[in-house]
Amino acid sequence: MNSVDIHSSSRSQTGKGNCRQHSQSMERSRRIANTLKGVFPFVQADRLGAEARTGLRILWGALLFLVMAAVIGVSAMGILNLRESNRQVVQITFHDVQGAMVSQSVVVNKEEDLVTYHIMDRNHTTVVLFDSKNGLVCYQPGGSNICLVRKMLAADQENIHTVITAQKQKFNQLLLLRNETQFSREYLGILSRNKVDPLALGQHIDSLCNHIPVYWLQKSNRPGMQRLIYFCIDICFPNNVCVSVCFYYLPD
Repeated sequence: MNSVDIHSSSRSQTGKGNCRQHSQSMERSRRIANTLKGVFPFVQADRLGAEARTGLRILWGALLFLVMAAVIGVSAMGILNLRESNRQVVQITFHDVQGAMVSQSVVVNKEEDLVTYHIMDRNHTTVVLFDSKNGLVCYQPGGSNICLVRKMLAADQENIHTVITAQKQKFNQLLLLRNETQFSREYLGILSRNKVDPLALGQHIDSLCNHIPVYWLQKSNRPGMQRLIYFCIDICFPNNVCVSVCFYYLPD
């Protein structure tokens, strides 16, 4: 008799426990449904099971998407800031030989060992690119479809090093005093007999001289009187050195 009572009592307690668990489960389901109704109005209280689970998956998926988007955005901003920090502009102002005030902007790319001058003259901009990695200097005269290239010399390395040093020291605005500036002139002959493949000169020169002829330059003394000067440009550096570069065509 006692054994039957014990088993009966055990079953009763088990039944009560199952009912309690079932009630708790229903209560959790109702809470989830109420939460989802605030987020997803289309979820009804009488459609809990599969729709509740689907709603939760949608909610977690949306949260995961937002987190991933935030991480990608932060990473992209970091990359852009890094690139920006590697590319800085230095403004160099000086008086030319005639005494006129001239301003030149210089873009310094530390990552690529690249210094690019933008020189305004008669409403045209001439680009002079010093590519230290490839040991080349490239001139792209404004208003003409031609690129001129020569080998970089030790003096070029020294001059552009002063630009990089000025940028590192945050000297982004430089004024060269006329009485302290050394002016010189050099002549470069254009070897127009053979075109150069810009692809062989590196990606930066190739990008600058895309789809236009490229010719080698040859440094020389003052050309003969019969040679017509093609054009001249002034390039100034932070070490108070200004070079007037003149170009002319060599005979074929």
